[in-house]
Formats: sequence, C-alpha cells, structure tokens
Amino acid sequence: MHVFPNKRLSRFFVGASIAAALASLVSAQTDQKKETDPAALRATGVRSTPRRAVIEGLTQPAHELRITDLAGRDISAEVEPRTESGKVSLNLAQSSPIVIKPKAIPTMTVPLRGRVTLPGGAIIPLSGSEAVGEKNQATWFRLTFGASPVPASWDDKTSSYLTELTFGLQRPAGAPANLSLGQPVIVKLGFQGLVATETTLISIEAAGLENEKTVPLHFIPQSAKPTVLVRSSISEVNLELSALPRLVLQPERSWILGLGLDEAIVAITRVEPDGRNSPVAQDTPVAVTVEGRARIDSTPLMMKAGAATTRLTLRSSGLGSITIRATADGVGGATTLRQTFPALPLGAACIGGALGGFARRYVKGARRKTSGRRVVEGVVVSAVLFVAGVLGVGYLNLPQSIVGTEAGAFLTGALAGFLGVTAFELIAKKNSSPAT
Repeated sequence: MHVFPNKRLSRFFVGASIAAALASLVSAQTDQKKETDPAALRATGVRSTPRRAVIEGLTQPAHELRITDLAGRDISAEVEPRTESGKVSLNLAQSSPIVIKPKAIPTMTVPLRGRVTLPGGAIIPLSGSEAVGEKNQATWFRLTFGASPVPASWDDKTSSYLTELTFGLQRPAGAPANLSLGQPVIVKLGFQGLVATETTLISIEAAGLENEKTVPLHFIPQSAKPTVLVRSSISEVNLELSALPRLVLQPERSWILGLGLDEAIVAITRVEPDGRNSPVAQDTPVAVTVEGRARIDSTPLMMKAGAATTRLTLRSSGLGSITIRATADGVGGATTLRQTFPALPLGAACIGGALGGFARRYVKGARRKTSGRRVVEGVVVSAVLFVAGVLGVGYLNLPQSIVGTEAGAFLTGALAGFLGVTAFELIAKKNSSPAT
C-alpha cells in the first residue's frame, strides 16, 4: 500500500479521482441520449434505426412514386422509400400523414357499377399501441369513385348527357375509430374531350359512406373518349366516361303552318355520343310518337342495315307545339315543332276576295251599286272558301297549294270574291223581278 507523505496531497488526489469518475458518468449519459434522440442524431449526422414497414397495395416500384405531405412538400428523403421483393417499404419514424401518388397520372375507365378505389392515397403511421405486427404499422386513407348511370344517358331537357359522380374517403375496417387525416380532402375536376357544366369544389370531411359527396355532370362529348381529370390532395387520375348513342331528329324547319295546311319532313339519325353517324348493323324498326295535334305517315319506319338515317313526313292538324319522340334499338331522341296560325295565307285570300268583288263592277251589265259593298261581299266569300279549303286539305287531301301558300290563297280568294259577288247579284236580281 502506497502512503502519501503529506495528508494535503493525499486529499487532493482522492478529490481528483472522484471528479474524474463523475465526469465519465455524465459523458456516458449524454452519449446514450444522443444515440436515442433523433434530433441529436440529425445534428451529429448519425442516423437512427428506422421503423420500416411494407406498404400493402402499391404495385409501382419506389422510383415511380411521388411522396409528399398533405401540403405537397416532397418528403422522399425522410421516409426513404425502398423496393424489396416487389414491395415498397417506408421509414415511418414520423407521425404525420404521408401522401403517395404515381408520378405518371394513370387513366382509368369509369366502372359500370359500384365503387372503385383510385390510385394513391395517404398513409398515417400508427403508434406502438395502435400497430399490430409489422404490416399494420400504418393505415391507408384512399379516395373512392362511382358514377350512375353508366353509360351516361341523353337528357332531352338539357340537350346533354347526364351522369352523377360520387366521391368518398375509405380506410381499412380495422383502423382506430378516432384516426383521421386532420383536414378535409378537396377534389377538383377538369375536363378533356368534352364540354361540361361548371362543377364546384368537392370537400370530403371524413371517411365513410355517410360522408360521400355526389355532383351531377351534364356534358357533351367532343371526342370518342371524353375524360374527367380528377385532382385531389391524395389522389390524381384521369377517368374516361362512356355514353350511349342517341337519335337526332332534324326537321327541315322549326315551324309549320297549322290547321293541316303544311307538312314537314323529319330526318332521324343515329349518332355516337360525339356526334358521328352510327350506322345500324341490321334492319332496325323505329318507333315514333307525337305529342300534340299532328299526323305522321302510317307506314312503319325502318332504319336499313348499314344506314344511320331514315325520314318521316309529318302533317299539322291544329295549332300549338308538337313534340316528336323516336326510339330505335334502345336509344331515343326528340324534337319540337311549332304550328303557327296561317295569317299570311288568310290575309292573301281576303285581299284576293276584295279585289275579285271589286272587279265585278267592270263586267258589262253589272248592277250599279257601291263598290264598298262588293268589296265586303268578296272578303266574306273568300274567307268562307278559305276555311273550306283548309278542311279540304286536312281531311279530303286537296292540294296544299290551294290555300296553304300566299299565291294560291290570293288566287282562290280572287276567284271566290268575283264569283261570289256575281252569285249574290243574280240572286238579288231574281228576287227583285216582278212575279209573272
């Protein structure tokens, strides 16, 4: 045993040894804190051991994914995506949502029925108490989509195709009930190859059927593949819409003379949603109905194989509007015509009757009476004959040119006025002659 010659010197060495031991203990505790504190590790450039988890449901390799937070900030360096054995794994050390989207925006066809899960989504890492096993260290929040009807049908009231788009937010059934993204998902819609009505922003507050949002979409395709561009904070996709063909009814003019005085030819054409003619594969009957007072050909209409158009003849039978509806092979269409009062032909007939009655005074041997009386008589006779001509055209199939045109009505009125006044004068002369 070594003995110090001086007690003061001995106490000095003992105190120095105790101080060295305390300093060594503090240094060891500080190093241990640095090893477990992520902030301290980042400050010193040392990486912590990541809590990695395989993300189920991803088919693209990691280099084809865009990884951000909900604000759109790239966080790829923080989550360190890797592709291992065909599956993508992430470092889930952070607790905020992780948005995963394909770098190339995919294109999908709208499903015929039900809902479809859109590509990408947001992942929320779970805490140790919430996670169950390595594969359940995170849960997906994904955008869902559905449409009805599919294919979209033609709406005669708006002259456009109509379908309803439904968006929702989905999460796994086993996720904690209080788990949420912390903010609503905003969906914006754009359009390509179609003309559509304006749609408002769609805000989805939470997951579940009760929080789904539905918006109507009226659109007219401008190409063979009309597309809705869906853009949201957690998913981006292009959705190709489908629509049924339709029948386009095109009358030669939008109005016809009423009261049976006129007829119009209506072309019925089967077209694709974007307006291209769509010939039928085989002879197809066309059913036609008329709402209003009008008559159509009694011959059954048929669209011949390889043709896209057929025609019908419609004759007026009153006044007011006429709606013509046609259906063929499950698709339909409609158009509207106006039946107008034949004011011009009637006016022409009355003018002709007035001139015909007035012309009677220049016939040799005509009675000398006032010209005004002959004019009135001519107008009355021509008006009566005009009505008779209308009935004859409508029900006796007399030529339409008799009273259905201004020239025909004028000529008919002039003859009726002249002959009518002559007849009146002969009757009056006979009644005024003394009895024999």
